[in-house]
Amino acid sequence: MLRPPRRGGRFQGDASTTLSNPYAEADGRKLRRRYAIYAAMTIIVVVGIVAAVKRTGGSSGKITSGNRAPPQAPIGAYTLEQQSTITAISAKTKVFKHKKSGMSVLSIVPDDATQDAVFGINFRTKLEDDSGIAYVVHKALQDGSQNFPIKDPFNQLARGSLQTHMENWVDKDRSAFVYASRNKVDFRNGVKVYLDGIFKPRLMADDQNWIFRQEAWRLVRVGGGKIALSGNAINEAKAAQMNPDSAHEDYVYRTIFKGHPYEYMQKGDFRDIVTLTRTKMKDYYSKYYHPSNGQALCFGPQDFVTECMNLLEPYLSEFDANDHIRKSTEVGWVNLDSIQSIKDSVAYASYQDSNDYRLAVSYVLNDQPIDARTKMAWFIIEDLLLGSSAALIPREIADSSLGDDAIGGLQSHLRQWVLTVGVAGVPTEDKVEMARIQLQKRIVNAAENGFDDEAMKGTLNKLEMRFRDQSADGVPRGVKVFKDVLTAWNYDDDPRKPLAYSETFAELKKEIEEEGQGFLLGLMTRSLVDNSHTLKTELYPSSKLLQLYNGQEQTWLESLNEKLSVEKGKQILAESDELVDIQKQPDSREVLESISYLTVKDLRALNFEVPNKVIRDLYDSGLTMLEHEIQHSNGIAYVDFSIDISNMDFDDVTLLPLFCQLLLKGGTQTKSGTQIQHQIDAATGGLTVAPLVDEIVDVGPDGGYLVPSAENMVTKIVVRSSCIAQSGCLPMFNLIKQILYDSDVRNKDAAIEILKKMIDDMEDDLQINPQKYTTYRIQSQYGLPGFIGEQWKGVTQLLNLRRALVQARDDWTTLANRMIKMADAMRRGPRNGMALSLTGDKNSLKGIGSGLEVFCKEVLPIPTQSTPFPDFATTTHPWYQKGLKRMTDEINAEGTNEAFITPTRLNSVAKGGILFDAGEAIRGYHEVVLQYIGGYFLYNELHFGQGASNAKAVVDIDTGSVVYQSTRDPNIATTLDIYDQGVNFVIRELDGQPSLPPEAEGAIIGAIGALDGSALQPSEIGYRALVQYLRQETKESRQKFREEILGATVSDMLSMTDRLGSWGKPSIAVITNQDQYDQAVNSGLELSTCDVTGLVC
Repeated sequence: MLRPPRRGGRFQGDASTTLSNPYAEADGRKLRRRYAIYAAMTIIVVVGIVAAVKRTGGSSGKITSGNRAPPQAPIGAYTLEQQSTITAISAKTKVFKHKKSGMSVLSIVPDDATQDAVFGINFRTKLEDDSGIAYVVHKALQDGSQNFPIKDPFNQLARGSLQTHMENWVDKDRSAFVYASRNKVDFRNGVKVYLDGIFKPRLMADDQNWIFRQEAWRLVRVGGGKIALSGNAINEAKAAQMNPDSAHEDYVYRTIFKGHPYEYMQKGDFRDIVTLTRTKMKDYYSKYYHPSNGQALCFGPQDFVTECMNLLEPYLSEFDANDHIRKSTEVGWVNLDSIQSIKDSVAYASYQDSNDYRLAVSYVLNDQPIDARTKMAWFIIEDLLLGSSAALIPREIADSSLGDDAIGGLQSHLRQWVLTVGVAGVPTEDKVEMARIQLQKRIVNAAENGFDDEAMKGTLNKLEMRFRDQSADGVPRGVKVFKDVLTAWNYDDDPRKPLAYSETFAELKKEIEEEGQGFLLGLMTRSLVDNSHTLKTELYPSSKLLQLYNGQEQTWLESLNEKLSVEKGKQILAESDELVDIQKQPDSREVLESISYLTVKDLRALNFEVPNKVIRDLYDSGLTMLEHEIQHSNGIAYVDFSIDISNMDFDDVTLLPLFCQLLLKGGTQTKSGTQIQHQIDAATGGLTVAPLVDEIVDVGPDGGYLVPSAENMVTKIVVRSSCIAQSGCLPMFNLIKQILYDSDVRNKDAAIEILKKMIDDMEDDLQINPQKYTTYRIQSQYGLPGFIGEQWKGVTQLLNLRRALVQARDDWTTLANRMIKMADAMRRGPRNGMALSLTGDKNSLKGIGSGLEVFCKEVLPIPTQSTPFPDFATTTHPWYQKGLKRMTDEINAEGTNEAFITPTRLNSVAKGGILFDAGEAIRGYHEVVLQYIGGYFLYNELHFGQGASNAKAVVDIDTGSVVYQSTRDPNIATTLDIYDQGVNFVIRELDGQPSLPPEAEGAIIGAIGALDGSALQPSEIGYRALVQYLRQETKESRQKFREEILGATVSDMLSMTDRLGSWGKPSIAVITNQDQYDQAVNSGLELSTCDVTGLVC
């Protein structure tokens, strides 16, 4: 089920990112450090190495152009069909047609030259059945090509290049590929690998049977004369089966769109995947992967765009335009009159068989193209219904005690739009129908009487801010643009239309403000109230689906003699054996050196740095402000305000996620939480409240990083918001003050509502993204910030939330008193514990000045604590002693090797240990070693050899610990054995070598790529700078770390092998099912278990 994003309302955890390029995604402890590289895939090959790198780069944020002449497209190869300047995205656009092949190409040159260059290519690929054929083909295209005949060139790019974003996906009617970079040499290499893989794939060659067996399905010997079913598509289908969101979405489309491509599942059903043949895969490729059936995007500075089009031309010129191909792939409509209203009851995978019933009502909104005005109206309606905790559906759920949380959302990326509205956490099955009736009544009432003025004002401002804010939610801006344009372009509409929606929205906003809500309410009446084309789904939790699906697979295996001849069975096993041999055989040096990849000399010598001006004692307030003037912010100012919480007792730290949400949603003595949320929507671009706990950076005499002791920490609550700067933004500043100083943290009803939603979200996320939780668990063993982070974001947090919910219901007074104590500890703190980070263009920084001055002089309360906070870089933090004892006690009680039993068909396996003690130096080349192990060795062994979807190795500079992690892994014991072989791999490959082999050089480039990341969006810059300031990082230390990466040598990397061969305090964390756990224990593993359905482990 799609859950609406709780913009400004949902606990987001510690979002600190450190020691990395400020223009990379701010997601700190989610990745534990951007420079602590997630080496997830094979290493890119590098030809030649430069022993000494000449410093050539500056600290400008502009992307580098390189100096190699690009290939030139023949004059007249493209026809210019349309061109325009789109002010909404501050960019110039041109639409071309490639004359010979018929491919459409959109070029976009943004005014902001700091943005990443992006190449995107899309093909309209209709699903034809549940065999997952579109997914199999799109994966097979990544398995080598005519000019790059190596096993996995795409994934080599992912971790051994300077790419800032790679994403390839399949939807119900399209297959798309995206590559982004800020280095022209790297951009050229990436685009060439993509184009060669797409237009000259090895999958079409007669001697490449292994590709089909790897990506689709195969039979493997598992000992004792038994065989098992495997393959990447099989494993992806297994994961999707156990994902409640994916399973429900598949059910909705399968039921509503009978006889249409939308009926089928992108990743398929294993019972249909096993019907796939190599011939069918090749036929599907030939049918859909023709330039006449595709579109390409070239986004970035003009020289990058020119290069992109020049690279496209020689590939496209080998094809002749064929209008019939494009017409044959057209996506038709399902007539609304043919869709009958259906009510059904469906199971979803869960830990238990009760307590979380769900209801979802899905409305099909159109059977013909929707004009831009109507699209904007549906965006408004969706936000009014589901957009925040104050929206109509969540409020009705809370006020009428219908359940725990709203579910649903508007699916608007396909041709026929579907709106789903529902509720999760209905306590008993007999109350599901009552909830449906109540929600329908509220929708009918809104359609008849309209939405209240405050709600409408908030929604209109929120959406206006979204259109103004060109930030791209953690991906390069060009990637977001590509996804936006495909919503029209995939159906042969003008790709520029979605880029200009802000103009249509502004017109509709004015109409609503001047003439009322009539247009919206008419749409709701026709499409929601009077809609006879709906699907009403009652979802009930089942812990038996895992057993059911495993049983179906076993039944299929047992009936193989009826499905396959002996000869065919032997052939499949032989092909599977061939695959194993190919996976074990490394690509030859000759083949590797056929690829023109980056060398170290192509890398920037200097880090990207955030523009930063520090202003102390702002307006004589005692407040420190960081100011960041950027080129473009479209009239928006971004504010990140931090307040110290070190006065809090460590015993209350586990309650910080709940405390932050109560600050936001608890209301005040005079205003309800709903009223506060409406004010947030009306005055800001959203507002979030989240804790930040991190180590203060420790450096040695040479300026290099040392493992900190954990005695010196940053402990803050950070409020993040934005506003239209010309207004002065005083309402936003008043809200920041209200939330931090006036919120009623004793609001029992709000606390219970918050806790139920957080529990629901975490239970689903534990099934969808289990690898996060095993990594958190490992990191909690080795340092106080990691321990606290797991208490907030890991399995322990889920148990904490359940215990807090019980206490809130049974003993609210005790819990409320703890909240009051926490609030008092925060509010009494002096001004030297506060800092404000402000980001915007020149006019925005000027415009917000009046509101900022009033905030500092009049709005911000005078602290009651006269004694300033000490410098926690030199003073032991008050949480340290008690926190260390709590961490030690819990580790001793729970053990170091743990398994968490969930309804999953695949495993998440993590192992960690201490490599460096406090005070020891961690160098940049240590990161290169982990990149080398994770990206080359682990990925080869676990992905190719065992069928896991991903593998990584990461060293945590804050604790000196290492974590190896696999994702969607069919094995446990074998994976742990492979982890232990990482050090032998390094010794075998490097010992006695005069210089680094190509794969190790690729690890240097991958490490720099992860360090630099993508260009930060305006909304991210201030937060990144604030975290760096609070952690007392310096650009000199960051630069030294970069130089240590660039200068990595054989001896540097071998110096780490002693540590890798003897991890301190090793620990294991596994998320698995009961059968897999039993097999692991029977193989000799000692694993304690944790009951994730209870209140304690």
